[in-house]
Parts: sequence; structure tokens; C-alpha cells
Amino acid sequence: IPLVSALTLNTPTSASVGDLFNVSWDATTSDASSFNIYMVNTIFHNTFAIANNVQTSAGGVTIVLPQAPLGDGYTLEATDISNINTVYATSGDFSVTA
Repeated sequence: IPLVSALTLNTPTSASVGDLFNVSWDATTSDASSFNIYMVNTIFHNTFAIANNVQTSAGGVTIVLPQAPLGDGYTLEATDISNINTVYATSGDFSVTA
């Protein structure tokens, strides 16, 4: 049976290295109770773990954006806490600035 998830990651509007970074999402009661958040850039082939074991019911988290190459092509991925290859949701593309 395929995993059905209604979890939706909102696309960030602003992302600057070293600044506070807000990640928000919409979820339903059928979604997993927690997940990890990764920042992925397929252009640079980089993946950054930015939040672990996030409670789905929180609806959002604020973190300090890690050092990452500046540029376009970033997305966020919400993944299963025990298997990062199980992706619950992916945001739209955003840029990281200085």
C-alpha cells in the first residue's frame, strides 16, 4: 500500500545564510506525527539536515540557515525520521543569499 500524505511544505520567500529561516507546512491528522527537514540543492549536489524530529502538529519551525553555497535551485524535503529516502513532501524552488 503506498504511503498517502497530505503534508505540504510551503516554499520559503527569503533565505539568507546565517539568518533566521522560517519553515512552515500544512498537514492533516493522517500525516506522520514527526519528520526531518532537509535543504536540498540538485545543482550543487548538496543536502543539509536543517531540522530533526520536527512535530507535525507545530505547523512550522524557525532555524538559523546553515552555511550553504549561494544560489538558486534549493528545495526543502520533509522525510521519514528513520529513512531519509521516504520523502513526504517537497517545497518549490528558492534561492539562498548572503
